[in-house]
Amino acid sequence: MLGGCADALLSHRPAALSYRPGMDTLSEFLARIRLQGRLFFAGTVHRTLQLDKPPGMAFIHIAPTGGLELAQPGVPRIEVDAPSVLFCPSSCRYDIRPVTPGACELVCASFRFLRESAPHMALGLTETLIFPIADLGPAAGVVQALIGEFRQEGPGRSRALELLFDYLLVLLVRRAVADGAISTGLLYALSDARLSCALEAMHRAPETAWTVEALARHAGMSRSRFADRFGSVLGVSPIQYLTGWRMKVAQDLLCEGVPIKVVASSVGYGSQAAFTRVFQNMVGQPPGEWLKQAARADIDTPPAR
Repeated sequence: MLGGCADALLSHRPAALSYRPGMDTLSEFLARIRLQGRLFFAGTVHRTLQLDKPPGMAFIHIAPTGGLELAQPGVPRIEVDAPSVLFCPSSCRYDIRPVTPGACELVCASFRFLRESAPHMALGLTETLIFPIADLGPAAGVVQALIGEFRQEGPGRSRALELLFDYLLVLLVRRAVADGAISTGLLYALSDARLSCALEAMHRAPETAWTVEALARHAGMSRSRFADRFGSVLGVSPIQYLTGWRMKVAQDLLCEGVPIKVVASSVGYGSQAAFTRVFQNMVGQPPGEWLKQAARADIDTPPAR
C-alpha cells in the first residue's frame, strides 16, 4: 500500500508540474524545469573574471558601459566597447576582463536548464552572442530597468534582478531564434510550430509509451519526415530524447523525496529494476547513489555573490 506515497505521486506527477492552460510550449518547458535566473555577480570588474560553467547551463552578462573583452588562450580577443548584453552557453571558455582595470561594471546571472549529471540535451546555444543594448529594441527597456535596479541598491535588489533576468532570457531566446543565431537544439525546437507539439506531448506525459508514429501525429507530419526533422534539429532520435527527458524528470522527483518505485512508474517504467537499469546507463549511477551525491553537492554549493 502506498499510503503517503500516493499523495506524493499526485502532487509530484510530471504532467502536473507548473502547467497552466494556454501556456505556449516554451513557457511550459521553462515552468516545468523551474528555470530561474541566479544572480552571481554584480559590481565592478577589477581583474579577470573566471567562471565555472557546468554543462546544461546558460549565462547572461550585462555590461552597462561596455569596456570589456573576452579572452581565451589561442583565440583572438573579442572586445565589447559599447553597452551590451552577452548570452553565453556553458561551452564558452572565454574569461571576462576589463579593458581598463576598475572601469567595467558587470551584472551576471546563471540559468541551470539541466542538472550537471543529466543526460545531454543540446540547447542550441553554441557560442557567445553579443547584443548591443541600443540594438535590442523592446528588450532594451528591460535591460535598462535591470541596470537601474543594479545601481539603485534598494531593498529586494537581488530578487528584482533575478526576476528581470528571467524575462530577459525569454526575450533573448526569441531574438536569437528570429536572427538565426539559434537554429538547432532544444531552444529552437521549442519555438518550432511542429516539433514543439511533439515535445509538449512528451513533457506533459513522460509516463506514456510514446512511439515515433504517435509523436509524428502530434507534430502533424509523416513518421519519416518527423524522425528526420527531429534528429537534424535536436541531434537525437525522438525516443532517445524521451528517455533523456524521463531521466531529467526522475532526478527532479528523487530530489523532492519521491520514492524510487513511485518515480519509476511516474516516468513510464513497469518496474523499479527496469528504471534503475536505464537510469544507471544514462546517468552513470543507480538512483540512490546519485541522490546522495546530489544532496552533498547542494550542501557544498556556495551562495551567490
